[in-house]
Amino acid sequence: MYAVCEGLFLGGISAILEQKFPFIAAQAAGLTFGTLVIMLTLYKTRVIRVTECFKAGVIAATCAIALLYLVCFVLSFFGKQVPYIHSSGTIGIAFSLFVVGLAALNLLLDFDFIEPGVAAGAPISSGMPVFRCSSRWCGCISNCCGCSPSSAVATELSYVVLHP
Repeated sequence: MYAVCEGLFLGGISAILEQKFPFIAAQAAGLTFGTLVIMLTLYKTRVIRVTECFKAGVIAATCAIALLYLVCFVLSFFGKQVPYIHSSGTIGIAFSLFVVGLAALNLLLDFDFIEPGVAAGAPISSGMPVFRCSSRWCGCISNCCGCSPSSAVATELSYVVLHP
């Protein structure tokens, strides 16, 4: 039900934006799937290896960006803003590209989280999340078996691509 509501909401926003900016939804979808395919290829061929240092760096950078956006949000209540990062100048564009690149690197962390479950034969049904609970794998959406999911959601696409 959540996915249906999310799809309707995003579809509605896309339709509105499509009227104002023709082909923007198709471009966004194409770039999203292109990024997914590129990152899956880089991960699967081990061009980029997800080491503990890599994980720490990506997580630290992601947390730093989240903190920066939180500061921007709080400052906006006082009529202030962090200069340059939301502008259309060189620094703003470079910052946006950095954030998009970091988001793509976070996909590698997701794949690294999913791969051990695939190798262990974790079940995947209807695209439900698969989490490691103690020493077993389950396909729970909530805390139905006492597990506390900490990271990525395994999707059928990543399962198919990562499956040996």
